[in-house]
Amino acid sequence: MIDSKPLSVTILNSESLVATQMATSVTSYNHLGIFDILPRHENFISIIQKQIIIHGVDGKDTAYDINKGVLKVSDDKVDIYLETVTKTATY
Repeated sequence: MIDSKPLSVTILNSESLVATQMATSVTSYNHLGIFDILPRHENFISIIQKQIIIHGVDGKDTAYDINKGVLKVSDDKVDIYLETVTKTATY
């Protein structure tokens, strides 16, 4: 098994930095359905909707309800730019 460094996730809206977190993966939705971002993911950009779930390196998942936004992945860094966001749960 190849050791992978965790993902560095940053969530921003038009007003502020919403969250930064190290993660094992990120789950969200686009027009094709649900998808996951894992370490060593290819460069990727998508318009996202509904929800984001950050699967933290501490084993806790944090869910955010969203209207729509843009998710960009490059070099194990995930940047998420949103119109509106509401943190709904940590579990």
